[in-house]
Amino acid sequence: MGSEPRRMNIGRKRYSTSNWYAFPAALILLLAIFIGSNLQFKEENTLAEDFNTKTLSGSNFSIEENRGKVILVNFMETSCSYCRAQVLELKKIWDKYSDKIVLISISGSPFVDTEETLQQFAKTNGANWTWARDVVGAASKYRVTGFPTTFIIDQRGYVKYKLVGVTYAQNIEWYIDEILGHR
Repeated sequence: MGSEPRRMNIGRKRYSTSNWYAFPAALILLLAIFIGSNLQFKEENTLAEDFNTKTLSGSNFSIEENRGKVILVNFMETSCSYCRAQVLELKKIWDKYSDKIVLISISGSPFVDTEETLQQFAKTNGANWTWARDVVGAASKYRVTGFPTTFIIDQRGYVKYKLVGVTYAQNIEWYIDEILGHR
């Protein structure tokens, strides 16, 4: 009567459209676990590589010259939104520990972040600690693979912690207090 015969779907599975979200949800969950595990701290205990760089104020900075103090070395870029968030957290650290630590933020993009750009960035964020451009390859020596990355170096010159990604001030405080013997 003009109707087509019904075809049999042998060997074919029909997928319900109500479960379309399961695969992307699982993928996002796995991605979040992977990223979260990489953004946590890593305890190092390796001797910090020394480097000597000129700061924006014109003085020289080296790890060796600051031995005996707790040193935070923050690798960043001004165009990185996560780095901007990290600078706000570091400002809290600087406000609390400026008399107990040495803090230097180093731009990993010295050709993009000119001295003027970096000075303006620091001024805008109220970040009045030491700033420099990585023209000596310090990020390579420290095997930095992304920004922001912050290293906490103890008084003996050993890298105690490597913090990849944005780390909240309260966590950094805990690490500093532990190194200073307040924990």
